Amino acid sequence: MKTLFDYQVACRRDDNGSFAAYAPALTGCHAIGETPEAAQSELHHVFDMIVEEYREQGKPLPADDDLPPARSG
Repeated sequence: MKTLFDYQVACRRDDNGSFAAYAPALTGCHAIGETPEAAQSELHHVFDMIVEEYREQGKPLPADDDLPPARSG
């Protein structure tokens, strides 16, 4: 069974100072928190709910999207 660790996850700061974490390959898999860690922790709960929905519908989870590597500098 796939876990959230099988997917690329992005985390960014929103304009209001909170943080948004999301898995681009999974529609609706996003969460907000006051810190990056809080957003990512909440994302695990959202992922679990999405897995349950796919299971109930008898569908396999989608493959991870290929995101280009982040560039710094």
